[in-house]
Amino acid sequence: MISATISGGARQVEVTQMQAAAVDAMRRFGKISALFVLDNFRGWKREPDWGDVTFMTEHDQRHR
Repeated sequence: MISATISGGARQVEVTQMQAAAVDAMRRFGKISALFVLDNFRGWKREPDWGDVTFMTEHDQRHR
């Protein structure tokens, strides 16, 4: 299982770091569970590369 606490807003660089941790865990353990605690979460910080869905298409079995 991986977990992360997100407080305030989340930027693309932080999402990329969480994705890298998830990929590492999937490589080591196969299927994983994830828990995200949103503490005073104010949303995603709008950035130009938010349209990149490669993580989902590469790792979500429903999109294969």
